[in-house]
Amino acid sequence: MTILFCLSHIKKSLQWLWYAEELKKQGVQQVYVIIDSSNDPELFLFDDLMRLGVPVYRLPHTGKLSHLANVLKVKRLIKKHSVNLVHTSLPFGNLAGQLAAKAAGIKNRVTTCENVSWAHDFKNKKQERLDNFTFRSSQRIIATSEIAADYLRKNWDFDKSKLRVIYHGVKSSDYEVTAERVQTVNDELKIDTEKEFVIGVVSRFEFWKGHEYIIEAAAMLKEHPEIKFYVFGSKGSYYEEAMRKIAQLGLQDKIKYAGFVNDSSALYQLFDVHLHVPVDEYVETGGITIIEGMMAARPQVLTLSGYAWQSAKHMHNAYVVPFKNAAAIAEAILWMKNNPDQAKQLAQQAKQDAYQFSVEEKTRLHLKVYSELLK
Repeated sequence: MTILFCLSHIKKSLQWLWYAEELKKQGVQQVYVIIDSSNDPELFLFDDLMRLGVPVYRLPHTGKLSHLANVLKVKRLIKKHSVNLVHTSLPFGNLAGQLAAKAAGIKNRVTTCENVSWAHDFKNKKQERLDNFTFRSSQRIIATSEIAADYLRKNWDFDKSKLRVIYHGVKSSDYEVTAERVQTVNDELKIDTEKEFVIGVVSRFEFWKGHEYIIEAAAMLKEHPEIKFYVFGSKGSYYEEAMRKIAQLGLQDKIKYAGFVNDSSALYQLFDVHLHVPVDEYVETGGITIIEGMMAARPQVLTLSGYAWQSAKHMHNAYVVPFKNAAAIAEAILWMKNNPDQAKQLAQQAKQDAYQFSVEEKTRLHLKVYSELLK
């Protein structure tokens, strides 16, 4: 079995790295193609896969003509590595990977649907056509959560017998974090953990990730100067609007954008609260940050979106707030600050609940799907 993975729109992904590690342990031959439209010299996943010793190729995307060029390049790589199954994900990865596989005569085609509602959320007809093509081209469609599968069944027209649900999986040993690792991260961030009550937001700036309501909640907490918000991730489409709103409300000292941190497992240990509040149940159906916060044993304030929809239970393993409700977010943060023992109990329960999301189980279920197709 030789699998070619064709991906795009990824800078860093522990999910794909951990999965590659597990496949390598099991002797599965794998090749990675990352289609890169960012022109960013730092492509962490590419570097991580290189260090792992698996073949990985970075194909630039500079415009419409790049689509055809990359299809042809991926087709050549399929032939070069004697690939017999192609697994694609994310827009350009799906387009180039599925077309190249068809052109190369590869019938065994799989896609992982990372965001099931994006085309509809943004009313993007081009993305909708691409998703329809991908679902019809693929022999198996992987939904990464129960809520993702629910949305796919209700809102997309394809043969539902293709659908499988395989959760993201964490590498639990990666969350056995030493004090030295945490200090190394904080040497760069310079968070005053003695004086600050740290609210960590691991989420690029997109309107659907709820930053608008986080900013409003921060404004409501102005009289608590020790409460600080740190936002990590890339500058998405909502970044400029978020910065304007932060400036208008005079929150520059309360909300800090800190970009990417390579050791995310250690990063979570700097948080007093992990905050993740997408605006409805479907917009982020497979975000791993919820699972990471659980495994890191951080008290979490969550809306019931994505994995939280199936795993978060109010006052059992998280503090659950309604969608689009800044006042509820502010109230939850104050509760966490004023009730540290109960907050710690929620976090410990969340860690226990996180063990259902293992990279070993994710790998086992994927190999089962591949074997079904390759029979």
